[in-house]
Amino acid sequence: MKKTLLLVFLCAAATILTSCEMQDKLFEKQTGSESMVFDNSEFDDVAANFEKALQSDPDFAQNYIDLADSYIKAGQPDKAVSTLYRGYEITQDAGIKNRIDDFFRDYSYDFVPLKDTGECKNIFTLSEFDTLSGDDYFDFTAGVVLVNNDTKEQTIISAVKLKGADEWNFVQSDLNLIGRHFNLLLIQAYYAPGCSVTFIYDTFKNTIEELESGLTFAAYSNNYLNCSEDFILASPKAYDVETLVPLIWYDWNGNAIKLIENTQPMFTQDKLYYIVKEENDTARIFKVYTSDYDGSNADLISTIKGENIYKNLSCFFWNENELIYAWIDENGERTEVNVKINELEDIYLK
Repeated sequence: MKKTLLLVFLCAAATILTSCEMQDKLFEKQTGSESMVFDNSEFDDVAANFEKALQSDPDFAQNYIDLADSYIKAGQPDKAVSTLYRGYEITQDAGIKNRIDDFFRDYSYDFVPLKDTGECKNIFTLSEFDTLSGDDYFDFTAGVVLVNNDTKEQTIISAVKLKGADEWNFVQSDLNLIGRHFNLLLIQAYYAPGCSVTFIYDTFKNTIEELESGLTFAAYSNNYLNCSEDFILASPKAYDVETLVPLIWYDWNGNAIKLIENTQPMFTQDKLYYIVKEENDTARIFKVYTSDYDGSNADLISTIKGENIYKNLSCFFWNENELIYAWIDENGERTEVNVKINELEDIYLK
């Protein structure tokens, strides 16, 4: 596995959000349509007037909403949502928050392959080597776009370039948008066989905060990463069902806010389950907990303990809502017991 990951920011956004070539073409197309109330120059005047009003009274929430609506009519949804975020950050107005929610019912983020970056200035690069030169690498560039869910028109916000050895040919599916919190996107990139990086990308500032590499849920669990407005829940990749790994909660600034060592997690529809391993001179113990996704309301639902010949006891989730505990007896024979999660009770082997 390649252990190094070079994150290079080729350039930063000149404004809160830099427009790209596709956006400019879309703007030209829509300003020439009959649906536009004002032409290009008139729109510039309208936007300038709103900006002047916001400078004189930055706490007046409706001006942010009206300016954002004008940007949407002009075919610039990136500037619209940027305006709404700016307004919400300043005013914390519920009306702006509702307008942001409405915006993301109409638009969503996605990736599209790019043959070249054109005039797009917002670019960052993920590389699996510290140094790459000449023809030693293969690269793939994807645009981060806002998609109109109705018309399917796309507005490029920035670009992500993946660079790696030529035996690994990148494709669009190597970039996965896992979640969104306001202008922050949680993205996972597979940059080599068996290697990945998970990061938080600020679409407006064109900055990233890398989380621990290989963040996927342990084998045989039914999800990868889970995120909400308040936290990101993740676990390093496990290559077999008996591997125990840390369970980590992050905030949306990339800071680890909670950690449980030596666990194996599993999701159900409404609960998080996790196994914690403990060991001493006389016994091996597995404690099975259930909690809310944020780790609160944790409840110990089973203790599985093995002594003497059972000290090689193992315990792991198998399918959803199912757990297996197993041991090897003194004759070298392995025994496995499957238990449904809702039928778990304390188990003592000695």
